Amino acid sequence: MTPMVSGGGIPPDDRDLGEARTALTTESARLRVLEKVRQTLEGDSCFDSVLDPQDQKVLRLRCGAEDGRHYALGAIGLELGMDADGVGEIEKAALRKLKKGGLLEND
Repeated sequence: MTPMVSGGGIPPDDRDLGEARTALTTESARLRVLEKVRQTLEGDSCFDSVLDPQDQKVLRLRCGAEDGRHYALGAIGLELGMDADGVGEIEKAALRKLKKGGLLEND
């Protein structure tokens, strides 16, 4: 018999499985957005009027437009001299700018 978790009644391994599914769904959505960003950066020369050079650098490294590799926030932060949270904020702001500028569709 599987032990139950107090308060929720969900067996621990089932809860972990649900969390893993949520993480995979979130990661899958993030990768779809990054692929759209990569296509936008490679195919649209108008993005430089919407994004400053730092925004462009962060998105290019995150989505693989620089060299085909997807870099983690922390790795980009090391290159730019900031922490991962700061890079994440730049990424979010840059994505908002692309959406607002009509260069990236809303999902």
